[in-house]
Amino acid sequence: MEGTPRPAPRAVVAVVCGFPGAGKSTLCARAGEAVAGCVVGSGGGRVVAHHVSLDAVEREVRGGDGGGGFEREAWRVSRGVALERVDALLRESALLEGGSGEEGVGSGERCLVLVDDTMHLRSMRHAYWRLARDRGAGFVVVHVDESVDVARARNADRDASTRVPEDAFARIVDAFEVPGAEPWEAGDALVRVGRCGSSMEDSSVWPRLCLAMARRAPDPREPPEVAEERRAKGEAANAASAVHAADTLARKLVGAAVSLAPADVRSQVAAELNAMRRDALDAVRRGVDVDDALGKLRRAAKGSQQG
Repeated sequence: MEGTPRPAPRAVVAVVCGFPGAGKSTLCARAGEAVAGCVVGSGGGRVVAHHVSLDAVEREVRGGDGGGGFEREAWRVSRGVALERVDALLRESALLEGGSGEEGVGSGERCLVLVDDTMHLRSMRHAYWRLARDRGAGFVVVHVDESVDVARARNADRDASTRVPEDAFARIVDAFEVPGAEPWEAGDALVRVGRCGSSMEDSSVWPRLCLAMARRAPDPREPPEVAEERRAKGEAANAASAVHAADTLARKLVGAAVSLAPADVRSQVAAELNAMRRDALDAVRRGVDVDDALGKLRRAAKGSQQG
């Protein structure tokens, strides 16, 4: 009925993003401690936190082995597993919701799902926003906005099984799309934290998460033509985001290689590498993974510097 306030969600998805070593896992651990025994809303729902770490999921996918360097297939599989795990938590929360009379939201537990990953591309975060919307859950992005130097130093201090290789760290930093450019991850749906040195109670994180638990995600019910238009726009935006990230990385590769090439062949190197850059961008537009599309350019750029 129009004008009737919608109930608060049983569950909220909080995507915790930032550079490797920014402090995301520390924040998630403190969030779990902060919500223990807390009650949100007039209905008295006790909050229970679930920490879904993409790093932990990837270690599971790799059979408990966190070392051995980056494995693309394990990374891809782990992202799907993590999304399914969050979906399962939201489905379980929806079953607990009941839906009849006094047994709706406001009685029993409320679920806070903390998704811990770099989430450096907007499309990665958007996948969880869509999931939250479709499951009637709340959504918020927590951006742990630590400096590159501090995050890099922390990452370097990790043991080999959890350390992100420097080349991968640099790619994530270069490609990172700061949250806030789209309405679904801006305003009340975005929390920025500079560092995790203070407790959750001393920061704005926990109060803002409480606010998220008092809001409902956008109503998933919509006409098929609206859903199709939204899907098409989302796919176009994701494709444009991938192309932009690829172009940024490619231009840096070309610029670095050209600057280090001998002066007498510099123009030739620039022409050859820029042709490869355009081919790589065309491949990304066709749906090829960014890292796969840039593979040939990376090898050529490295070879030009050595030759």
